[in-house]
Amino acid sequence: MSESIPQFLSVEDAAKLLNTSPATVTTAIESGKLPAIRLGETHRSTRINRDDLIPVDRKAADLRTRRLRKLAMEARDARELVARKRAELADAERSAEKAARSLEHELVLDEMDVSAKRRAA
Repeated sequence: MSESIPQFLSVEDAAKLLNTSPATVTTAIESGKLPAIRLGETHRSTRINRDDLIPVDRKAADLRTRRLRKLAMEARDARELVARKRAELADAERSAEKAARSLEHELVLDEMDVSAKRRAA
């Protein structure tokens, strides 16, 4: 991390650097995943060494990368599913059109048959 960042950060400042919420940083501190120094009784007096954020930031970046890869795979799968469903729909539409034409043809033949029977009678 940059030397322009103070050595010790508040929970809020650490959350901003990690692009997360102060509650998430507090949870990481309470679970022991993120070392911190408590200067008083409140969470506002908690300070985090900026050097301790580097591993946490890397883990967060790795997690984001894994999530993005998973989302990309899910998006690809969704696109493939949509393409398959569109193809199925197109096949169903063609089958329906073919069936409609066949029924129309049968109807015409039936009408011709009825007309022929009337003339014969």
